[in-house]
Amino acid sequence: CQILEELLGSDMKSVALFRSTTAWDFLENLGDCMPAESFLKQIRAVVRSGVGRVRAFIRFSLNESSFPEYLSALAWNKSLTSTYYQDKALLRDEELVSILLLLFVALKPYRFELPVTKDLDRDDYW
Repeated sequence: CQILEELLGSDMKSVALFRSTTAWDFLENLGDCMPAESFLKQIRAVVRSGVGRVRAFIRFSLNESSFPEYLSALAWNKSLTSTYYQDKALLRDEELVSILLLLFVALKPYRFELPVTKDLDRDDYW
């Protein structure tokens, strides 16, 4: 989960005006790529910070075996990834994204029960 958090947050562009851009700013666009508003609402209900919401996104999507679908909906939206990520970002590299998605598709038969709590908001979580 920590590596996924780092991957989603690496090589981001600054798109927010009065604060730094987080991976949550990118992930929040999931509702524009596929029906996911209830999923995003569930995340917002548990944690408050952008970092905590990224952590919750990872855990909830792994728990419900939907991480590859959510990530592919976001990653294949070229306009979205180019807005949030620099050219060198992993999420802008089609081949690397394909490999990453294949790895997570292989995990679909396994059941995750990762906890999603308010502790995800803590700066010292890791």
